[in-house]
Amino acid sequence: MQLGLMLGFPDSNANIRIGQYECNSRSPKNERLNDFAEALHISPLALTVPNISNLDELMHLLFMLEDEFGLKISCTRKGEVFLSFKPSDEKQSNLLYIMLMEWAYETQLLSSGKRTKQDYDEWRYSYSHQTTPKPRKKYRIRGLKKVKDDLTQPAQ
Repeated sequence: MQLGLMLGFPDSNANIRIGQYECNSRSPKNERLNDFAEALHISPLALTVPNISNLDELMHLLFMLEDEFGLKISCTRKGEVFLSFKPSDEKQSNLLYIMLMEWAYETQLLSSGKRTKQDYDEWRYSYSHQTTPKPRKKYRIRGLKKVKDDLTQPAQ
């Protein structure tokens, strides 16, 4: 009920309204989604994650990522499957590369114990590349090299 009250629903039906959104019997409009995100201190995008409820839907999402962003799949002789991404000359593709490197760095911090699961989840749910400062290109490349170097170092 607390979230419903924070969003301005009357005390008499705040629980019901939030429950309707939680069980998908109601879909909030964009303005309401922004209100939810602000109240929860997360990115509105965290509330609009695609609903992938089965493996076929996941595969089609991966196919779309292959077409749109150059996602690649490969298999080792040992049968390990890898998804990889290589930036291209396109600005959007390069931005995605930077975003993925940020994610890889955050997961490394989590697995090395330098970041708690709660801190990692807060980072994920509030993530937006638009709120990340954009360093100069020269610095960005140097920063990516550090991230790559950190990722290749064994966790301590």
